[in-house]
Amino acid sequence: MDCIKCSEPAFFECKCSSCGLCQNCAVSHIMSDNSTHILIEISQFNSIPKCDSCKINYAKVSCLCQDDKKRFCSDCICLHLEKNSSHCIEPIGSQIPQREILKYQEKRRKIEFLDYEVKKNLEALKEYREKVKIYRQNLIKGLENSTLEAQFQANKCKNQLKSLYFELQTSISHSENEGSLADNLINSINLEALDKGLNLVDAKLQTEITAKFIKSSCRFISNKT
Repeated sequence: MDCIKCSEPAFFECKCSSCGLCQNCAVSHIMSDNSTHILIEISQFNSIPKCDSCKINYAKVSCLCQDDKKRFCSDCICLHLEKNSSHCIEPIGSQIPQREILKYQEKRRKIEFLDYEVKKNLEALKEYREKVKIYRQNLIKGLENSTLEAQFQANKCKNQLKSLYFELQTSISHSENEGSLADNLINSINLEALDKGLNLVDAKLQTEITAKFIKSSCRFISNKT
């Protein structure tokens, strides 16, 4: 970089217009107007590292988010902060003690592990929720089937009782005495059917698997909390 006034090799760079100035012209440049001038020695300016991302702009800050200190300019650091969940930012030129760096790395590992465990548990809970939904649907379907079976058995028993009542009434009306009534009952009524009894409801819900699943789900949630 050359001096903007005399074209000699520049010793300073002024931030007012990013121009180069030699030592002789620096004073006259500062006195030329009332604006603010910031002079940086070219040797110091060249010692500032470039951005590790764009390789063009000078780095302003460094980040230790991946156990590897990288330097970023003011533009690239904004994009970098959007990529990861945790960052350790320090200005260029400052030095964080190694002990503090190790503490930060350990804290970041714990946070990342906790984040992983939370996501894994949420996925497991989502899976359990879907299973509970399926078991609920199966229970409802089982109850509906049991209700239909109970209604069918009740109607069947009702018809059997009506038939038995009709046979009793018929036997009584056609019997002259107790002996003939007994004979008529024996001949008209199916005694084997009476011995078997009337099956009112014969239905069973398979709830054992559902109960075991609910218990295991409760233990899972309790252990994770």
